[in-house]
Amino acid sequence: MEEAVTKQHIYIMTVALVLSIIGAVLKLYGGIVYQSKAVIIDGITCIANIVAGAVIIVSMIKSRMPPDVDHPYGHQRIVYIGILVLLLSYAFSAGLSVGVLLQSQKYEVQAESAVYALLGAGVYAISVFVSSRASTGGESYAFFTFSEVLEGIVSAGAAYAGAELSYLIDYAGAVLITGYIFIELYNESKKLNVVITDRVRPQVFNEIYRLLEERGFKVKRLRLRPLSSDSYVGDAIVEAPGIPADISDLLAEEAIYYAKRLGVDLTIHIDVARYEEPDRN
Repeated sequence: MEEAVTKQHIYIMTVALVLSIIGAVLKLYGGIVYQSKAVIIDGITCIANIVAGAVIIVSMIKSRMPPDVDHPYGHQRIVYIGILVLLLSYAFSAGLSVGVLLQSQKYEVQAESAVYALLGAGVYAISVFVSSRASTGGESYAFFTFSEVLEGIVSAGAAYAGAELSYLIDYAGAVLITGYIFIELYNESKKLNVVITDRVRPQVFNEIYRLLEERGFKVKRLRLRPLSSDSYVGDAIVEAPGIPADISDLLAEEAIYYAKRLGVDLTIHIDVARYEEPDRN
């Protein structure tokens, strides 16, 4: 179950996002001024990270809004807009990175770029620590942002080796980080596909099905639809053969209670067959 979003969580995420912006500025400054393509592309990847942080904050604010006429199930699915926005920002970052790589003429890397890459990675490490305290959305951002710490270390190493040995090492680091952008672009595309198709985790569906069967219901239809990564809305049509009406109502309420604990807001419709009293002859 997802932790309820509070105003404090939103404040914490805002602080984390400000830290991420500072980390991005440090990386971009070090890469541009001291001529490290690895650090520049490391800074470019921060664009997607900052966009992700901003979208998470907006979704956290929106998720606090109660259901209304236009959104009877609430506003949790607003978070899925972030996947599309993040996908577009990754595509933008990938295009910029390829443009940097195509400028393939020899260049001179300065060791100071490695210092700024490490400083940026350090600020991002603080952002990871802070955002991990901000509910489920913040934890997701912390996991996502940790890659900026690793990229900072990689770009710093490539920049320093590029300054001391050969610019080709720095260039190789830039290619490596660009490859990572395309991997993330592919991963976010898969996530978007899951959202568009309303895919439900099989284990959740099977668990709800089991809850109903264990209470003597014969399941005629069960439908679930995701509201967020850990919550669903659904309805079930069941029969209660041989079970008195009052007992079947109590069993349905019990199933609804346990389904809610699994993150499923379930409505159960008991077919008229439940009213057939068992033959006592």
